[in-house]
Amino acid sequence: MNTILELLKLDVSTIIMVSFILMSAAIAIFEVIGKFSNIIGKPVKWVKERENIKELTLQNVNDIKNLAKKQEEDIQQSIRHDEIIRNDLQKLTKMFIDKEIDDWRWEILDMASALSGGKQYNKEQFEHVLSIHERYEKLLQENNMSNGQVDVSISIIKDIYKKKLQNGF
Repeated sequence: MNTILELLKLDVSTIIMVSFILMSAAIAIFEVIGKFSNIIGKPVKWVKERENIKELTLQNVNDIKNLAKKQEEDIQQSIRHDEIIRNDLQKLTKMFIDKEIDDWRWEILDMASALSGGKQYNKEQFEHVLSIHERYEKLLQENNMSNGQVDVSISIIKDIYKKKLQNGF
């Protein structure tokens, strides 16, 4: 009991100072034992574990660097593929628009030519071609294109259609 009372009489700063000195001494002893065991080639178990942890940590750092590098390469490749797909899609869209324009133009020109040759069409066929002409003009406008071949043909179709509406089909 006297020992405890004597300890309580000590200054708190002295207790803290002694504690740090004892911890530092313990750490230094463990370090010396670890270095000595490595030098003689028979490391202590806790030294081996610490070395293994260091190696695993270094391996993890290298693996993370490699993954980051691979991710960057994958991102760049993905960007290149996206650009290729975008270009191909633009080409396909242009081809589709050109095909639609050509098909609609042909249908309008064909009907005008046939009407000029005396062929007869019913009201639904006229309305169909007039509807195609509206879509044709809208598609040209949306794609900043001009119409140079269909104006005369649609004019012929509209004139004959008006006459048929007045005189009957």
